[in-house]
Amino acid sequence: MIKIYRYDITTKEFLQELEINKNYGSNLPFTTSIKPKATKAGFTQCFDETLQKWEYVEDNRDKTIYVKDTKEELKIDYIGKIKDEHTLLIPKQFDEWDYAQNKWVEDVEKKETQRIQQIETKCNQKIESVYPIYKQINITNLLTPYT
Repeated sequence: MIKIYRYDITTKEFLQELEINKNYGSNLPFTTSIKPKATKAGFTQCFDETLQKWEYVEDNRDKTIYVKDTKEELKIDYIGKIKDEHTLLIPKQFDEWDYAQNKWVEDVEKKETQRIQQIETKCNQKIESVYPIYKQINITNLLTPYT
């Protein structure tokens, strides 16, 4: 019996170790007789067919990442380094990605705009609850000088 090592057709990632009869031969497709390296946390092994050797490849699969431009949350489903347009850093509500600092930075203007809108909404609700007739007029225009 001899041991061979099977790898994925597309990614070349190590899949399993097999024992086969020596008489059968070891020239099965997508297999090698070269033993993979020891496992390493945060990495998987892929077989380089040209160099005929196993190489460590960063493995972040199933980690949560965020798109820098949209803050969209995604799960990594590929092997290799995290793409430049993604980050593991978690954004807050008013954060924008700062490429110069390579981190999330709070957008103070957006935060203040949101705060003012919340105050205006609360004011309108209070006024409408005390003076229901004001529901029929645009209260925002009446309050504009005071905001």
